[in-house]
Amino acid sequence: MKRVSYKKLWKMLIDIDLNKTALAEMAGMSGSTLSKMVKGECVNVDILVRICNALECDIFDIMELVPVEEKEEKVLKSLERAKNKQNTVKVVSDNG
Repeated sequence: MKRVSYKKLWKMLIDIDLNKTALAEMAGMSGSTLSKMVKGECVNVDILVRICNALECDIFDIMELVPVEEKEEKVLKSLERAKNKQNTVKVVSDNG
């Protein structure tokens, strides 16, 4: 299993002396989207394209897929099961 990593983007920002808030403004993205990226969560491809346009780079310059460690994979699977269970309960209650 793999997960997204934006470490390349954070390193690039350091190298060009640009902070995350300035990047968000340049790319027209919200603070919540920036927060998702900081947490290593997936964001809309449109956001990634806007970042690439703002920084004049390629998508592979700002992100990569990295292997998930075994312990982390177990946690992610557990969270996914809980989320699926919650969605099932919600659907049942919405229909009931």
